[in-house]
Amino acid sequence: GAVAVSVADGRVLGVERLVVDHARFHHLEVDLSGAPSEREAVAAIEEALAPLSEAAAERLVAVRVRLHGETPATIASRPTARGSPPRSRPPRTASTRTSGWSA
Repeated sequence: GAVAVSVADGRVLGVERLVVDHARFHHLEVDLSGAPSEREAVAAIEEALAPLSEAAAERLVAVRVRLHGETPATIASRPTARGSPPRSRPPRTASTRTSGWSA
């Protein structure tokens, strides 16, 4: 990050960290292998996100989440922020790749 260094007569008087951004950006991978249900898959995702939330303090956090692994869980489709209806999906037993930004 940015640092302000105060100098007088060639001597460093102080060093101060400057916060110049308003958001933190992260990439997160979550292995859903063995999650037998949607509830346990969501719990694994929430557990992986928790440290980012705690470290963010008062800053906005944008996270790209990549889900991977084989799971018998059927991850239900949810309505989007724009209100489109959910799409039905067959159960997935092969690796699934999903990523997106979330605030």
